[in-house]
Amino acid sequence: MFRCSAEGCGKSFYVLQRLQVHMRTHNGEKPFICKEKNCGKKFTTAGNLKNHRRIHTGEKPFLCETDGCGRSFAEYSSLRKHMLVHSGEKPHLCGICGKTFSQSGSRNVHMRKRHGEEGLGGDGRETGEALTQSSLLEADGENGGGMVAMTTPVEAMSLHHAMLRSPGSADSVVVLSQPHELVTMTAEGHAYGEDVVALL
Repeated sequence: MFRCSAEGCGKSFYVLQRLQVHMRTHNGEKPFICKEKNCGKKFTTAGNLKNHRRIHTGEKPFLCETDGCGRSFAEYSSLRKHMLVHSGEKPHLCGICGKTFSQSGSRNVHMRKRHGEEGLGGDGRETGEALTQSSLLEADGENGGGMVAMTTPVEAMSLHHAMLRSPGSADSVVVLSQPHELVTMTAEGHAYGEDVVALL
């Protein structure tokens, strides 16, 4: 077993050559150069250079085999991301309103346009203040009639009922990286089918 000696990495490999290729991510070595006119991009592996050259050749060997689709891609990873469109899986969650997306780029555009955020920012957590100042409140034109009282030992705040939509059982699960305070919320006149819980 060959272990990476870079500080904080600790990856290990069964084959020495794989460790040597991995070390390029730490030392910045990029020995594979695109020879296309006016390009000159450099890569850590021959495979990455081969994938890049498809930009110049227009080759798209990875074909979506879903009936009626016919899209093709230069990289296998792009085909995998595309397949989420057909599967219905939406693993990318808007941390403010809970809407889910099949592509992270679509989620980021949504957050910028809908909530004025650049991507997820920070660790993806939203504070109560960020929730109460969400554009959801302004977009619905509500002046408090649809607000939900929420009290924590730290502060009291109100959230619009649109923020409390309970995602279906097939939707994504968010795992928070640090301990948070558990808070329950109820809304008069609204049935959510199960308890609505927020972690702050």
